[in-house]
Amino acid sequence: MPTDETHSPMSPGTLDEQRRALSRILRHDLRNPLTALAGYADLTLRAGDLNPGQTRWLGRLRQLVDKLSEAADDLSDVAWLDAGLPLDYVPFDLGVAIYAAVAVCAEEAQGREIALETDVAADLPALRGDPAWMERALVALVENGLRYSPAGATVRVRAWSEKGGVWCAVTDEGFGITPDDQRHVWDRYWRSPDPHVQAVPGGGLGLTLVRAVVLRQGGSLHLDSDPAQGTTVTIRFSTGESTS
Repeated sequence: MPTDETHSPMSPGTLDEQRRALSRILRHDLRNPLTALAGYADLTLRAGDLNPGQTRWLGRLRQLVDKLSEAADDLSDVAWLDAGLPLDYVPFDLGVAIYAAVAVCAEEAQGREIALETDVAADLPALRGDPAWMERALVALVENGLRYSPAGATVRVRAWSEKGGVWCAVTDEGFGITPDDQRHVWDRYWRSPDPHVQAVPGGGLGLTLVRAVVLRQGGSLHLDSDPAQGTTVTIRFSTGESTS
């Protein structure tokens, strides 16, 4: 059984206390105010009698609220994993998680005029882990590929089995990551000073989340990137040992 470096046993009372504290912070300090802001912006936009400038700025406010809501979701997910709260370990099909993640990202890919391709082997061995969290991590990887790739590019998701393991690779055709920056990509809140990266909205939590989910389930990650060709993130899970 692989060692879960971020998880330690907790008593039911401790788990319940952490769940309540996390829920309280997210509900009252983040989600409720953001939901209220979005509602006020929508109501004002529907009220009419706005000049073009006011309509434009309210639309921009709504976009910013959506971005903050997305960041709050990432933050809550990372906080859950950091707290060592339990995952649901069950047998699952990685291919199903991949197709579900690609379906979640399909609308964004279409809007960005980027092709999404999958190549998933039909005979993948079943894994033992948390399929919902795995899907969440795959969504984060695919979204990353979409957001850092130009229109007309392709993001590919492949999965195969070999050498006692199941592998999944997400490849984009973006502007890539420099060797210096590759040392920091898994660091929380870190974003490259590269102007191309700074032009893309984000909070620096996506890859942190991916790493936490994969490690909690006994997997490993590897990143290959060329500033001229794009980036590939590869995940590997061993089929020779349980991830429970």
